[in-house]
Amino acid sequence: LHHQANWESLEVILPAQDAAYLIMGCESLSLRDELRKEVEKRFSHFDHLPQDYSAAHVSSLTATLSEQLPAHALSGTTPHIMVHLLYLENSLLLHHAEASGHLCQSLGSEAAALASAFPFLTVVWLDLHSIDYLRKYAPDFCQHALDIYLWWEEEAEEIPPSPYEQLTQWQQQLADPALQTKAAVCLQMGSLWEEHHSFQQAMIYYQRVLEYLQLETDSSPLGDTYLGMGRIMMHGGDYYQAQDYFRLALDCIDETDHTRTGDIHRYMGICQYHCRNSRAALALFERSNAAYQAAGDEEALAYNFQDMALVCRQAGQDEEAMRWLEKARDLSEKLEDEKWKREIEKSMQAYQPKASAPPSPPDYTAAGYATEKVPPKDPKMSRRGFLEKFTRRKK
Repeated sequence: LHHQANWESLEVILPAQDAAYLIMGCESLSLRDELRKEVEKRFSHFDHLPQDYSAAHVSSLTATLSEQLPAHALSGTTPHIMVHLLYLENSLLLHHAEASGHLCQSLGSEAAALASAFPFLTVVWLDLHSIDYLRKYAPDFCQHALDIYLWWEEEAEEIPPSPYEQLTQWQQQLADPALQTKAAVCLQMGSLWEEHHSFQQAMIYYQRVLEYLQLETDSSPLGDTYLGMGRIMMHGGDYYQAQDYFRLALDCIDETDHTRTGDIHRYMGICQYHCRNSRAALALFERSNAAYQAAGDEEALAYNFQDMALVCRQAGQDEEAMRWLEKARDLSEKLEDEKWKREIEKSMQAYQPKASAPPSPPDYTAAGYATEKVPPKDPKMSRRGFLEKFTRRKK
C-alpha cells in the first residue's frame, strides 16, 4: 500500500479505455476498503461505480452486471469507467456451503466474453482465500484477468484460516447428532457471515443459536448472539430494535468484561445519535468511556471520543466537540498512528469558526438617512434550534 513501485506498476497495467477486468486480493476487509479508496484517488479520471454484492446471490456475473449497472456504463458511450465488484466472495461462500459451484462454473464459461461484453474496466475485490478458491475452481476466469494483485499489510499478523475450510468444518460438526455445543458453532457461522456483510445469512445462524440454546445447558453464546443481532439491526437502520437487542446482550454479559460492555454502550450511543437524542447518546458514551478505561483499551477510547465529537456537533456544541477531538488526537499520537492523527486533525478543521461575512451596505430612505436592517427575533426559534439548523446546513 505504501510502496510507490506497486502503484506505478498498476498504473501501467490498468488500461484507460480497453475493456478488461482485474482481480485484486487483500488479507482483510478493512485493508480492502483502504485500497479501494486509494485506487479511486489515484485514478480519479475514471468514473468509479461500486457494486455491493454482499446481500446478492450471484450465479452469473454477466446477468448481474447487465441488471444492476446504469445504462451509461452498459452503452459504451462513456469512456473511463471503473466498476468495483465488492463482496462477490459472499456468493462463492454460499455456493460452497451449499455444495454447488454455480458461480465458479459460470465464471469459467463467461471468462472470454466478459471483457468484450462490458466496455469498462472491472476490478474484482476479493480476500486472499477467495482468490485461491477461484484459481482452483475457476482457473479460466483468473487466466483472462489482466493481472492478479495481492496486497497485505507489512506488519501483518497471522492470516486467519480460510472461511471456506471453516464453513466445511462447521457444517460437518452440525451434522453430528452427538454434538452438544451446536449453538456455539452457529454463533461462529453467524459471526463469519456478519464479518462479510452478508447480514441475512448471519441473522439466520443467530436465530439458530437461540433455537439450539433451548436444548442445551450452556447459555454462554447468548450475549454475543444478541450483540450480533443488534449490530445487524443497527446496520439496517432499525435503531430501536437494535437497542432492544443490545439491552438483552447487556443482561447476559458479565459486567466485569469491560471491553464488551464498553462496545455495547457505544453501539447504543450510536443508535441514540441517529435517533437525534444527543443527551442520551452522550450519557451512553460516558459509560462506554468508563468501561474502556477500566479495560485499558486506548484505541477504542479514541474512537469513542470521535463519536462524542459528532454527538456534540449534532447538539450545536462545537467547542465541546473540539475538546473531544483533541483528546482523540492525543491518544492517536500516543498510539503512534500518524495516519489516524492526520484524519482527526482534518476533522478538526471543520470545527474551526469561519470568518464572518463583511457587513452589507446600509439602505437609505427617501430622505437620505441610512437605516440598519435588523431581522425580527423569532420567539419560537431557540438558540439550540438555530444551531441544529446551522449544523444540518453545513452537512
